This record gives sequence, structure tokens and C-alpha cells, in this order.
Amino acid sequence: MASLLPFALAAICDNAHASQEDHLKRILQQKVPELEIGSVSRSPIGGLYEIVANSRIFYSNSTGTYILVGDIINASSQENLTETRLNKMNSAALRDLPLRHAIKIQNGSGKRVISTFFDPNCSFCKKMSRELNKIPDATLYIFLYPVLSQDSVAKSEMILCAEDPSLAWRTWVKK
Repeated sequence: MASLLPFALAAICDNAHASQEDHLKRILQQKVPELEIGSVSRSPIGGLYEIVANSRIFYSNSTGTYILVGDIINASSQENLTETRLNKMNSAALRDLPLRHAIKIQNGSGKRVISTFFDPNCSFCKKMSRELNKIPDATLYIFLYPVLSQDSVAKSEMILCAEDPSLAWRTWVKK
């Protein structure tokens, strides 16, 4: 029985931290309803919590009385912990992209992967696509993002519904 005590205490402590984080999330949602809070977790600084909301990182004390905006930097290593965390979040978001809905163009082995968002009416996007096509051993995932005009929607549909969307896109960017 005594051998189970450390595990029971660990479980209680974990639940206490989780409930504190849930409690803080509820408090902040009441105080700042426009924040779409994704997660609340303990930061490396005692008593300070990391709040991920609206694709940004904020910090708060345990009662939600204060919200801090800015970077946490480890003085010893000079590492920007906030930037490191944002980079991890962004790379996770890229891993979650629905690649099956993208136009895929593979050059060579395709070992380098590049995901882009282009509007068919964007002249810069066309030029950028032509340049990206020159990268050897790259797989390009092109998501059409028709925002410049109503015509962009029709052009995106034409490209995506083509028998070979990859060929349709490559032809389109040459215009």
C-alpha cells in the first residue's frame, strides 16, 4: 500500500495543476471574451502561465489579474523562450495542413517541402510560384486562397477542378 502512495500523490498534484489551468482559462475567457484561448499551461517562471490565444502567446499570473505581452528570455542562455515556443506552434500548424487539398508539384526527389498560399490573380504569387518551381528536389504544396476578387474564386475552381490541377496551375502561372 505504501508503494502506491507516491503515484497517488503525483496524480493528485497533476489534477491540481490541470484544474488551476482550467480555472485560469475560464477566468480569462470571462474577463477578455474576445480572446480565443487555445491553451493555458505553466511557464518556466513560477506562478506565471502561458496563454495561447488568437495565434499569439501571452502570460498571466495564476488569478488572471494581470496579462503580460512580450518575450521571456532566459538570461543564462540568451534564448528567447517565447520565440522558440511560437516556432514550435507554427511548425505544428504546418504539419496539420490538409495536403490532400493542395496542388502538389514535385521536383526531383521532393525531399524539401514548401507549402504556399496563392491567389490566382496575384502577380507576385505567379512570379513566386515560377521561382519555387526552379528549386531542385522540392515538393511544393500550393493552396489556392482566392481573396483578391470574386474572379479569383472562379479561377481557383477552374484550376482545382481541372483533370490535372498541377498542370493547370503551372500553365496559369506562365500567363
